Amino acid sequence: MAFFRKCKSLMLSGEMDKAYHHMMNYSAKRPLDINIETTTICPMKCKFCCNRIFPRDKVVMPVNMFQSIVKEYISMGGGHSA
Repeated sequence: MAFFRKCKSLMLSGEMDKAYHHMMNYSAKRPLDINIETTTICPMKCKFCCNRIFPRDKVVMPVNMFQSIVKEYISMGGGHSA
């Protein structure tokens, strides 16, 4: 939470460059988020999604694979600190 308080404080004081560099330095050390595509089963045709352009088999990610990805992400220091 200290990271977010510092960013907010810098932004509110008008020091956008310092806030940006603080954020970039922090995120370079560890990933802040992760996107996991757990299924290719979707009837929607969203413009941002590759499913409408690249036909693929309809599959659901196995739970053990999902757990493995999350464990690796955590071991890298991913996520927001408590």
